[in-house]
Amino acid sequence: MAYSRQSFRIGRLVFVKLRTYETLDSTLSEAKRLFERGELLCWDSILAAEQTAGRGQNGRSWVSERGNLFSAVRLPLVPPFSLPCAPLALSLVYCETLAEFGFDCRLKWPNDLVVKIGAGYGKCSGTLLERKGDLLVAGTGINILSAPLPGQMREGAAIPAASLMQSNPQAARGLTPQSLWLAIMKRLTQTEPEAFSRSWHERAAQRLLWLGEPVRFIDALAVHEGTLAGLGSSGELILETRFGRSSFASGALLPAGPHR
Repeated sequence: MAYSRQSFRIGRLVFVKLRTYETLDSTLSEAKRLFERGELLCWDSILAAEQTAGRGQNGRSWVSERGNLFSAVRLPLVPPFSLPCAPLALSLVYCETLAEFGFDCRLKWPNDLVVKIGAGYGKCSGTLLERKGDLLVAGTGINILSAPLPGQMREGAAIPAASLMQSNPQAARGLTPQSLWLAIMKRLTQTEPEAFSRSWHERAAQRLLWLGEPVRFIDALAVHEGTLAGLGSSGELILETRFGRSSFASGALLPAGPHR
């Protein structure tokens, strides 16, 4: 498990550490091991060229092909990072960074990032937060060069997998996992958490996939149909339905019409 380590100034922070590995079981697991040894401070991060046991939401595995980005970063225990909306808030940072590189990005509520592929969109990123005691760590995968095949995606996925290379080959050719991650970290640490907590949901609402379009929302109680109207201050989804406005904190967001 050979690795290299560098310290650098990023945003307003000094001596942030980035560890890069050839192979890891999981960047999240390595973050936990480093924390237990007292070697992972807030904003320290990890990159792996390959994961053998990457994990995603609800215990699913994350396909980890070389050439893509596999990261983990320790976050401070302050809003919005300490709140349930944290994956979406972080995805906004990634989305805005990719937009600067020339990619047409949108946020797929509650925690996915999608990019334009032809006439539609494909999922290129997902973020998973794990907390244990004083450790809060976010693991993120971004498909730069390749994406999982349809058979590797979970059954019933609303959005197919995609890579940045499929979306904008010219922009993607200039990216490496490390150059993209350093750009993300610079943006992430440039704003004070308190200011970010107040403003992120307004910026995120403007980048929502299907904003202003008819959608279906499935929660534990029912299937709701309406127009995607935006986000609440805590990252909850707001739908305009025939009964008025409703907000939802958890559930599955799908395009309108039957879902196959």
